[in-house]
Amino acid sequence: TVGALGPEAAQVCHHVCAPVPYQTGETVTSSPVRATARVSATYSPAEPSVAEARRLVSSTLAMWGADDLVDDAALLASELVTNAVVHAGTDIDISIALIGDAVEVAVTDRHPARSLPPPPEAVGPEREGGRGLLMTAALSTAWGIDYTDRTKRVWFRLPLAVGSVPAPRGGTEQLEPAALATTGVGTVRLDHAGQVVDVDHHAAALLGRDPAELVGRAWLSLCDPEDAAAIVSSTRVPRWQGSYRLLRGDGGRLRVQARHVRLPGAPGEHHTTVCVMVDHRLRVLLGDLGGPAATTGSADGPFAASPELLVRLELDAVLERTVVWARDMLGGDGGYALLVTDDEDELEVRAGVGLHLATRRVPRQAGEGVTGRVSSDLLPVVHDDLADGPRPQEAWLRGAGVRSLVAAPVLAEGRLIGSVGVTSSRPAAFTVDHGAFLQRAVDSIALAVQSARVAEIERRRHGWLGYLAEASELLAGTLEQDMALALVSRLVAPQLGPWCAVHLADESGRPVLATLWHADEDRLDDLQRLFDAAPPPEPPAPRSVLRWFPAPDLAVPEGAADLAEAGGHVVALIARGRAIGSLTVGYRGPGDRQGSPRQQLHLLADLAPRAALALDNARLYAERTATSEALQRSLLPPELPRLPGVDVGVVYEATGRASDVGGDFYDVFRSPGRAAVDGERFAFAIGDVCGKGPEAAAVTGLARHALRLLSGRGDGIDAVLSHLNQAILEEGSRSRFMTVIYGEGRRTADGGLELRFAAAGHPAPVLVRADGSAEAVGASGDLLGVFADLETTVTSLRLAPGESLVCFTDGVTERRNGTRMLGEDGVVRALSGAVDVSATTLARRLESTVSEFAEEATRDDVAILVLRAVPADGAVRPPRPAE
Repeated sequence: TVGALGPEAAQVCHHVCAPVPYQTGETVTSSPVRATARVSATYSPAEPSVAEARRLVSSTLAMWGADDLVDDAALLASELVTNAVVHAGTDIDISIALIGDAVEVAVTDRHPARSLPPPPEAVGPEREGGRGLLMTAALSTAWGIDYTDRTKRVWFRLPLAVGSVPAPRGGTEQLEPAALATTGVGTVRLDHAGQVVDVDHHAAALLGRDPAELVGRAWLSLCDPEDAAAIVSSTRVPRWQGSYRLLRGDGGRLRVQARHVRLPGAPGEHHTTVCVMVDHRLRVLLGDLGGPAATTGSADGPFAASPELLVRLELDAVLERTVVWARDMLGGDGGYALLVTDDEDELEVRAGVGLHLATRRVPRQAGEGVTGRVSSDLLPVVHDDLADGPRPQEAWLRGAGVRSLVAAPVLAEGRLIGSVGVTSSRPAAFTVDHGAFLQRAVDSIALAVQSARVAEIERRRHGWLGYLAEASELLAGTLEQDMALALVSRLVAPQLGPWCAVHLADESGRPVLATLWHADEDRLDDLQRLFDAAPPPEPPAPRSVLRWFPAPDLAVPEGAADLAEAGGHVVALIARGRAIGSLTVGYRGPGDRQGSPRQQLHLLADLAPRAALALDNARLYAERTATSEALQRSLLPPELPRLPGVDVGVVYEATGRASDVGGDFYDVFRSPGRAAVDGERFAFAIGDVCGKGPEAAAVTGLARHALRLLSGRGDGIDAVLSHLNQAILEEGSRSRFMTVIYGEGRRTADGGLELRFAAAGHPAPVLVRADGSAEAVGASGDLLGVFADLETTVTSLRLAPGESLVCFTDGVTERRNGTRMLGEDGVVRALSGAVDVSATTLARRLESTVSEFAEEATRDDVAILVLRAVPADGAVRPPRPAE
């Protein structure tokens, strides 16, 4: 028929008989015509779905008059749906279509695995399962499997009986075989005034008139006056499709399905219009001349057969199923669904089929291109050829090979939230009717899409709020500067960008690169080279974010060109009203799905003050710690003197925060104020000031330096402690009570040590004899800083060579493990048995006892001072093995 119509009619009828490719296993074949009728439905992965699918196939084929195929088709569909229920466990789509001289049934699941249950090598008579694919191969003329990245489609075809053409049953206008044999596609050509210029014999047969009678007549005079309005409107647009009634020569009326296409004339000539028409009773066979295919149960939308899926499916699944359905219904090559981003500045590709798009973001420019027209007009748009005109439109689609498309807006409460489009690689593949059809389908899902979109936005916002809360908690949990910098960089990249860099101001206020990080560690060296070459970014005003690019005249290092070209965003780090630096985050392209640029900037602006405060806290803590450590060092002797005949060992373990100054101290120094009978006289002290911090440090410094000064005056031990007590009391409200052991010693002629000491409220020291026995010695007097009249007792002690005096603070005796306390008895036990060991070893032994007494860390400072009389030979022998 097409060959007899001439070139104009052949151009118009191209869409009626255009072949559609189908995949069969590994090969691709073509159907002579597209699906002329199609029924589809979606079922849940449950056993009742098998019976429902079987009933759908049986009723559809019976309605189409293909009774001889009902049993085989229902059996094979039942087997394929059973396989999908058992092995896929996802929602299942089933479609039945007329493809030329065959019926095609397809079962689609959403299991990502590209495999089917393998058929058994042999199926015994007792076996109940495993026959599905074997029966499919045996009963069908063709079958195959189509894979996408998300679906698996198994299909089969059954041939129609020779000479039979299925048609819908139950209608008032049935076609007899004889009528089908003589009825064809008619073509009429009209001039610019609507007069018949040419008519073929098929059109004349539809009108029941002689062709010669028709030439020269006004086309409106041959149409039913009641449909004149529709025909007049068809002449005002370049392309129109619809139905109207013709006035037959026998006085009857015949409704035809027609398509009008305006063809431009030669230069200086008027246009002509070609009308292609067919008896409207044939539209089920011809697919409405390329319009939306005739359907049963699915014409009202993709979820008409299973509306509950609109609630069960996620947003992307709803859009994907809609796009696939729309493409199949309109006979397109591909389709897409766009949704506005959270900030509504762009449109985001959320579903696509049959398209290989190079971008996932489309600018939302009202009135420009098909997307812009849909956004501004809020009406469906049909575009015949994207390559037409001086400014080709929709580059993001043209790059995927699209020539024509139809798109419909997704509207919620009168606002655009997206659009759905069907595309074709051929120009002029769609009509206005396609747009109206697509709009009805899109309207059926708009409310569900908006509801799912709002839920998705809320989930994303909750996620970002959780991200900010977790970031705040992590940043607040450290006071170490390097750890804070590492946390900031890891929290920012890759969440807000592919890389980040932190600049902090030095003492002179100049920005210095403190750290940088790239989510791809292989690019870290490239990023380092870029920032080594580029000047530091200028931070913007507080709570604002600026786009940043390296200097335009910068010699970009090798490997960093893409980083410099993309640039980033920079935000100021403001803490306590003072700029401490800047945070730069690499730019994430608009095609990234992790968030729109505006969302990223909002989050960056929210995160920057938290990061700045954490970094400033770490800086202040580091400064305070350094100050405290310097102060702590000033409260202890810089080094111990080398005293002839005396082995001195000390241990000092400060607990608590590093920024706290401890209250424990020790000291050993020469005492120049009193001459020794044999050698130098020395003084020693160990003490514990109540509390920690600057107040305790002040008393500690007072005590240590006062002891040195008072010892130099030659006063006795009682007088030294009395003067120190008076000095502490004179501090007034700043005073702290303290305990102390202060003593003096000298070496005797026989190599021993003669010691005199007093304990002012301090734990008694322990004497460790040469044979390993140990005992507490001395009596404790009053605390310092409490009573004006101080009472103390001076104890005299002689250490023979090899004997040691161990002094310690209450951090040793008050070490706890639950309700147990180490106490003085525990100290004596720990030191007993130490024979011929150095003073340092003895001090470490007691420290180990304190540490191992409980699993928890010690809560008080520990200071240990050991004085040992060195034997005459000066040797320190190892302990004797236990007997």
